[in-house]
Amino acid sequence: MYKGVGMEIAKKCKGLPLAAKTLGSLLSCKNGLVEWENVLRSEIWELKEAEVQLFPHLLLSYNELTPALKHCFSYCAVFPKDSRIEVEEVIGHWMALGYLGSDIGSGGGGGDMELRGRQYFHNLAMRSLFQDFEKDEAGEQIKYFQLHDIVHDFARFLRNNGTVVMEVGTNTKTSCQAYCSPELVSQAKEYRSLYWDGESPICMTCLRSLRVLRLRISGIPQKIDKFIHLRWLDFSFKGDLYIQDLETICNELYNLQTLLLQSCKLEEIPRGIGNLIHLRHLDLSHNGDLKELPESICDLRELQTLDITFCHGITSLPQGIHRLVNLKHLHNEFTKSLGQFPQGLAQLTYLRTLTEFQVGENKGKLGWLKSLNRLSGSLKLIVSLIAGSENMVEDVREGELRNKEYLQELEISFKDCWWMDEVEDCVWMNVIDALQPHPNLQKLTIFHFKGSRLPAWIASPLNQVKSIRLFRFSHLSSLPPLGKLPCLEEIVIDEMQELQFVGREFLGLATETETGRVSSSSVVYFPKLKNLKFSECSNWEEWEDITAQEEEEALSLMPHLTELRISRCNSLAALPHRLLRKASSLKELEIFYSAQLQQLYEDKQGSPWRSISDINPSVKVTMFS
Repeated sequence: MYKGVGMEIAKKCKGLPLAAKTLGSLLSCKNGLVEWENVLRSEIWELKEAEVQLFPHLLLSYNELTPALKHCFSYCAVFPKDSRIEVEEVIGHWMALGYLGSDIGSGGGGGDMELRGRQYFHNLAMRSLFQDFEKDEAGEQIKYFQLHDIVHDFARFLRNNGTVVMEVGTNTKTSCQAYCSPELVSQAKEYRSLYWDGESPICMTCLRSLRVLRLRISGIPQKIDKFIHLRWLDFSFKGDLYIQDLETICNELYNLQTLLLQSCKLEEIPRGIGNLIHLRHLDLSHNGDLKELPESICDLRELQTLDITFCHGITSLPQGIHRLVNLKHLHNEFTKSLGQFPQGLAQLTYLRTLTEFQVGENKGKLGWLKSLNRLSGSLKLIVSLIAGSENMVEDVREGELRNKEYLQELEISFKDCWWMDEVEDCVWMNVIDALQPHPNLQKLTIFHFKGSRLPAWIASPLNQVKSIRLFRFSHLSSLPPLGKLPCLEEIVIDEMQELQFVGREFLGLATETETGRVSSSSVVYFPKLKNLKFSECSNWEEWEDITAQEEEEALSLMPHLTELRISRCNSLAALPHRLLRKASSLKELEIFYSAQLQQLYEDKQGSPWRSISDINPSVKVTMFS
């Protein structure tokens, strides 16, 4: 029965892929044959296309939405066709316009509008109303999306009878409605969201969302104090946009929830910022001349996101930061002068994002992060060690990184200073041991480690790790056994000056002297590894091959390796031919600036060349010197 009804519905799609996809998503939400038949018999199919200017399958899907979801979807008409739309931005608009309801309860409870906005977005995406998704670097959350042209036309149609969202200007992107002259816009009273070019005259006191599009204004517009209902205001990265006086915004626009001031060449933030008691999102990123944040910023009890990325001049965070009880996201990467973290950071237990934290003398204590077990995404730790840093080991342990189960990426960067050479090896080892992350970690990067060995935890229990990148280790002479990590897809080894020998232990293989044969032919070594890169290992001389017996046995090695790159490894004499023959998926073998390897394989008729060129008929071998 389902098949028959489904076939009849499919006929109504008239061969249109978008129609089939949208209706498929709609039917997946239906329970029972009766609901499928209701879709088939809907009167919407009888509407004339000329009358509604869209395909009826979209109306069917749209009518299934709740009122709140209908508002959220139709609002997307504000973005021009083919726009690459940021999810966080559109959620901010929905929040400002009241589409997400009220935030009942604070502190990350059930009334979290940010989370509700994500849920609304995924609901609409599930119904195929959005497409062309781009995920974040971790591949976890959708960061950008687009609307199909027909879906965009449909959203425009829906707004004809609702609150209009307009884009005003003479040379901006195509308006989401028919072009409307500045004079007409100035007379309107019901517009709630506006993209403004900074020159056209406007006077609309009902505005809730305003983005300044053009670059020719140098200061706050004089009449902006009249827009007292504004909740979302964006002056971001419009070139040389000078905003010296924010007092008007801080004193008059008390309903603001989102204030975006990225790349505005700000030199200071007025103390009046604390008047914006409803502010949830404050973006000050890319303001390199900004020297400090006023203490009054800590009066923003509703603030959830603070972004100071690339604010090179900021040296410290406000001492009262513990009062930002609802803060969830602190973006502070590339703030090279920021060295002092207040102890109050430890009280921000709802914090989910802390992109960078400095550990060491006169910096911050990792122990302050002990209670911040909601941290997710990526965290970069900049660690400063000095001679006599034994007490720091206990502080690092107190940070309990192993309990941060939501962290996906961890970068540990030791400061590369001359006095680091005076730190004893036992201190290096104890510190790196204490920095053990949770097994859920997916990406690990370490810079400038000067210890003699890597910790045992790097091979176990990191059973979810997909990428391991090790850079500029000055004392490490061997690599840890990474071959049994079940999810590892990428290994990058760069500037290992003391590395001379890569042995069987790197694969995770037991040596013949220990067992007399391979430990188990059923084990897959590097089962998911796709990319393996060695660079700047100038003293690396030998990469130990597997034995002829192991090559003949049912031993699986690197079955999914597609790319192997050797760059600037001048002392390496040969590649492990038997091992590479096991890498049956190898597609690209690149040898750059590695004199001995290039000399060995330059004769295309010689047996060394045939040993690597015969690995796989489709492998592409590239050499460059």
